[in-house]
Amino acid sequence: MPTSPSGAAAATSELDDKIQRIRRLGRNLERIFTTEDDDDSIKASLHVAWTIVINDIELAGDSNLKKRVRNRSEFYSYVASGSDEEQELTNLLKRMVRNEVPWEELLEHGTLLTSL
Repeated sequence: MPTSPSGAAAATSELDDKIQRIRRLGRNLERIFTTEDDDDSIKASLHVAWTIVINDIELAGDSNLKKRVRNRSEFYSYVASGSDEEQELTNLLKRMVRNEVPWEELLEHGTLLTSL
């Protein structure tokens, strides 16, 4: 069944909103993380990435992502100092700062969100 013009417009609007959210998320994170940051600097600011992502999800009212967000305690337990997960998130943020992967990966990454 073909999509109605109003249905297509709504889908386009939702996509545009998501693109804008992702861009805003990236801009906010780029203010915190730079290419000059070493691993220790990034690790010291992982909580900031979590906070920015949580705020973005809250502002967007994305109930699907909201259900999957790790709470603060779960996040800190998951990225405990010296853990593989801490290093994995650090490496992901470094790659994002260098524009090797898009910022939206944080919305799909298992460190900030639990799996479905």
